[in-house]
Amino acid sequence: MSFRWVYDEFPHHIFCPKSSKVQFTTTVVSTVIVLLSLILESIDEIFICVLQGIFS
Repeated sequence: MSFRWVYDEFPHHIFCPKSSKVQFTTTVVSTVIVLLSLILESIDEIFICVLQGIFS
């Protein structure tokens, strides 16, 4: 009986618009954070190269 309840309830939680929206938002936010950290790392490297160029 409990298995049947899980089987009936689980798909509704997966396909519920709210939960998929939350999952989508989480995915987008994590992707943006990763991209920002990569961009900041490359900016940091470029900045160091520019400083070395100025002071060399």
